[in-house]
Amino acid sequence: DLGDTDAAAPLLDAAQAAGARGARLDVARARLAFLRGDLAAAAELLDEVLLYEPRHADALAFRAAVTMSQGRPDEALALAERAIASGYGKAWLRVMMGVAFLHARRDAQAIAAWAAALQIEPDDVHALGNSLEVRLKNILKASNL
Repeated sequence: DLGDTDAAAPLLDAAQAAGARGARLDVARARLAFLRGDLAAAAELLDEVLLYEPRHADALAFRAAVTMSQGRPDEALALAERAIASGYGKAWLRVMMGVAFLHARRDAQAIAAWAAALQIEPDDVHALGNSLEVRLKNILKASNL
């Protein structure tokens, strides 16, 4: 689990020192950089993975999340669509796609992305909450409240 960044760094360093190589380690390193707030390092690591494995679903999906965090929703959507095309069926990707659609002011598509996430994981609180919030805002806007 890379949720604890202080514990993850030495584990990743030990894996690399032991000879571990490849996309999985690089994606883990990118995730650690992202959690530490170093979006540039995360993007660089993921871009390297995508150079030698352009259809690596985890790298594509995580690159989409990093790109979204860098404020580029249209690019994030393109990456997310590539990840889904690679067979990545996780709900969180569709939640992230919904957020990217929302930032691109495409509310209907955002709601559809969150609905797709809920088809995969019916209890996904992010998909449900985001969808309800946007629908409520649209109702209030239409009601001039």
